[in-house]
Amino acid sequence: MPKRNVVSWDAVISGFLHNGDVKSAIEFFERMPQRDVASLSALVSGLIQNGELNKAASILLENGERADDREDLIHAYNTLIAGYGHRGRVDDARRLFDQVPFYPDRRRGDGGRLERNVVFYDHVLC
Repeated sequence: MPKRNVVSWDAVISGFLHNGDVKSAIEFFERMPQRDVASLSALVSGLIQNGELNKAASILLENGERADDREDLIHAYNTLIAGYGHRGRVDDARRLFDQVPFYPDRRRGDGGRLERNVVFYDHVLC
């Protein structure tokens, strides 16, 4: 590949996950020289689709702490909470909901949790 960037790495990882190759997807994610929240969300979503909820949670909690654009992490948390809910793991969904970390809100200039919006609560309730 002549030009490798976050998008091309994400495409390869998504391809592995689409074909059920979880191990290769995780290896590629770990080898990425630069990641963004979209990379993390794609991996979490693909792991869930492959039935790897525990691995998805582990990767999200480990890498979410290092994410640069923390405001967008809410999408990855929503995806995982919905995955738990679809599989009847309500206690795990609630536990993850309670684990959403605190980060300063750059828009308001104060400290606080990642924004819990209507979509976020819907995933916990449904």
